[in-house]
Amino acid sequence: MNKIIKNKIYKDNLKLLGLGILLLIGGIILNVVIYESGWITILLVVPFIGVGLFFYSLYRLAYYPSNPAYKCWENYGEEDKNVSEVIELINKSKTDEDSKELIISDKWIIQPSSLIFVKPKDVNWAFVHREGQKGSNSYNQKVKVFTNFNLEFEVPCYSIYADKSDLDNLISQDVAFYFTKLREHNKNIVLGYSEELQSLWKKDPQNFLKNIKAKN
Repeated sequence: MNKIIKNKIYKDNLKLLGLGILLLIGGIILNVVIYESGWITILLVVPFIGVGLFFYSLYRLAYYPSNPAYKCWENYGEEDKNVSEVIELINKSKTDEDSKELIISDKWIIQPSSLIFVKPKDVNWAFVHREGQKGSNSYNQKVKVFTNFNLEFEVPCYSIYADKSDLDNLISQDVAFYFTKLREHNKNIVLGYSEELQSLWKKDPQNFLKNIKAKN
């Protein structure tokens, strides 16, 4: 396996492993110290969460093909030169604020934080997903991206403030930038969400674009 990909897998899961151990030990200590308090039932949950995270991280370490970075490396022939190109692009883009969350170039679309890298032609669909914050007109945003080799990932975006009735007519600057760049590098990409598109994707991700053309 490529050394950079391997290190990424270890780095992602060792953090989770450490958190699991911390919650397990911390939960046990808290339960011993505060045994007589009324919080005992709640505190009993903490060690169990720790155990869950511990075994989940071990599973992810053992079943590394599920890691998104590994999937990308495997999909493009397990070639080390691809990883080198991706790292070079990430290093070049460190001073570019627009490329902080997603780098979009002629050769690669890269999410630096997860080391996901895909060729522009392999991105079939993208849309913005919004979740309202309770009691306010603020909405958290992320762009969801779908590839033709069954990899999906999310790109965090800035929150927006709007009435629910105006949401469909609003697009924030960062989302507009991503959509423009994605369209620039892949003329066939589908942008935007509908239940019909969701249904077509779930039914057959690899032939998503082909099935859309057939419907039209």
